[in-house]
Amino acid sequence: MGVQINGSEGNVIATKGTYSGNVTIGGTLTYEDVTNIDSVGIITARSGIEIGASPGVGASISVDGNAIFSGITTATTLQATTGDITTLRAPTGIVTSLEATTGDITTLRAPTGIVTTFVTNTAKVGAAVTITESGIEASGIGITVANINGTQIGGRRNRVQNGDMRITQRYGTNAHTPSNNSRNYVMDRWAYWSSLTSKASIQQVEDGPAGFRFSAKITSLAATSATSGDWFGFLTTIEAQDLYDLEQGTANAKDFTLSFYVKSSVTGTWAAAIRTKASSPDRSYPFNYTISSANTWERKTITIPGSTDGTWLTGTSEGICLWFDLGSGSTYHETANQWYSGNATGPSASPFIAVNAATFYITGVQLEEGLQATTFEHHSFTEEYSLCQRYYQTYTGVANRVYAVNVYRSYYALPVQMRSSPTFTKSYSVNTNLATDNTTADTKMFKWDIQFTGASSGYIDILGGTFTLDSEF
Repeated sequence: MGVQINGSEGNVIATKGTYSGNVTIGGTLTYEDVTNIDSVGIITARSGIEIGASPGVGASISVDGNAIFSGITTATTLQATTGDITTLRAPTGIVTSLEATTGDITTLRAPTGIVTTFVTNTAKVGAAVTITESGIEASGIGITVANINGTQIGGRRNRVQNGDMRITQRYGTNAHTPSNNSRNYVMDRWAYWSSLTSKASIQQVEDGPAGFRFSAKITSLAATSATSGDWFGFLTTIEAQDLYDLEQGTANAKDFTLSFYVKSSVTGTWAAAIRTKASSPDRSYPFNYTISSANTWERKTITIPGSTDGTWLTGTSEGICLWFDLGSGSTYHETANQWYSGNATGPSASPFIAVNAATFYITGVQLEEGLQATTFEHHSFTEEYSLCQRYYQTYTGVANRVYAVNVYRSYYALPVQMRSSPTFTKSYSVNTNLATDNTTADTKMFKWDIQFTGASSGYIDILGGTFTLDSEF
C-alpha cells in the first residue's frame, strides 16, 4: 500500500506529490497559497464553480450551462454552439450597455441576420446622426427614404378640403341656424345636417389648438330628446375621383387614417362614421372616440381598414362622407370598427344634442393613406380658397350701363371651373324694368342675356348685385 494517514488532526508536509490514481476528499479542500491549478485535461465540477466570498458575488458557473459574471468579461470570441448568439440578456431583461474593447461594436447579428429588437435611449451614427425617442437628427445630406406612411413623401397627403376651417364664403364669422333639414354649408365644404330644424347654430370662430387659428363651433340651442329616426351631424365630402388610388371596393383596398382636433363642453363617448354615397349610403364604418377633458383641445386618430367590397362611385360624385355625429337616433347605430352595408352614423349617439348650450369645436381634420397619422398638412390660403371655389363661388359688384339695343349680352368667366353645373342665384338692382332676364351659369361661366323695354335709344343702369354659384353635393 502507499501512504495511509489516520486521525482528524495533524499535517502532511511535502515538497511535491505525485498520484497515479484518484484523489478523493470527503470534506472541503481549502488552499490559500496556491498560485494556480494547472491541468492538461478537462476540469469537471459536478455542482458548478463559484468564485468569491459568497455564491455568485464574483462569478458563478452552474451545471446547467449558465454563467454569471459581476465584473468585466473579456473574450476574443463569444459564440453559441450553432454559430450565433440567440439571446443576450441582462438580469432585468434589457442589455443596458453593449461595448467592444476598442469602443465600437462592428457586428451585431441575430441568427437570421437581422437584430429584431435593440433598445437604447440614444444611438449615434458617426458624428452626423443622433437617434432618440423624440426623433432623428441628421446633418449633411439628411435622411433619404423611399416612402413614408406607406405612401409618397411629397405631394398632397390630406384628402379633406378646408380641414382647418379657414374659408367661409357664405356667412363669414356670423352664426347660422339652419331652418331646413337639408345640408346647410357654413364653413366651405362643411355642412350641418339634421332631421329637425333650429336645434343648433354653426359658425367659424378664432379658437384652435397650437398651429390653428380657426375652428368650426356648433352650439346646441335646446336639450333635445332624439327619436330613433332623428339624425344630427356635421359633415364633409370627398369627390370619388380623389380616392381612386385607395382602391376601395377591390381586393387591393388600402387602409387610411383619420385625425382631427376636437373640443367640447361635454365629455364622454362620441360617435362618427365614414360613409359612401351609393345607395344612400352603400357602406358605413362607424366608430367611437372619447373626449376626456371639458373645453380642452384633444387630438384624435382613427385607423380605418380598406373596404374590399361595396359600390363606390366614380368621377365627380360623392366618394366618402366624413360624418361627425351630434346625437343621431338608434336607427343609425351599428357595431363599431367594422364596415357595414347600409346607413350608420356611429355605434351610439353623441351626447351633444341632449344638452342645452353644449358646444362642439372641430379643426385640423385630415384623412390620409396608411395607418400612421402625420402632422396636419397646411396649404396656402390662396390654394385652399381655390379648392373651395370648385364647389361654391360668389361674384359681387356688378355695375353696367346697358344701351337700348333690344338685347344686352355679356359673359363672365369663372376663376375656377366648378364640380358640376351650379345652382345659380342672383340679386341686383336696375333703374328701369327689364322685359326678360335669362342670366344663367354653367361650370365655366355665367352669362347675361337681358332684354329690356324702352325706346330704341337710351340706356339703363344695372346698379350692382351679387351672384352665387353652388355645386356642393
